[in-house]
Amino acid sequence: MLKSFLNFDNFITPRIITIIYWMQIVAVFFIAFNVMFSGIGAEIGYAGHGGFYRPSFTFLSFLLGIFTFVAGILTVRVMNELVIVLFRIQEHLKAIREQK
Repeated sequence: MLKSFLNFDNFITPRIITIIYWMQIVAVFFIAFNVMFSGIGAEIGYAGHGGFYRPSFTFLSFLLGIFTFVAGILTVRVMNELVIVLFRIQEHLKAIREQK
């Protein structure tokens, strides 16, 4: 087993990709939550010229947060599927090589 691990005969990434996927989902959730409730607009003035900047909750930021969540989930899913596809191709090529 150690020999196959050291020679890269067996890969560990396909086994841990599910854990990585769920960690990415949690990260996307927190990022989207931050976008939803951090606010985009400022209420009055510009902070550098006598005004003050106070982030406020806006409907636009809420919608942007929802969009961030949906786009993030889809992006994470597609990227992880691409990684899995690459490893499946390798497994199939290995099986073809062993048949010959």
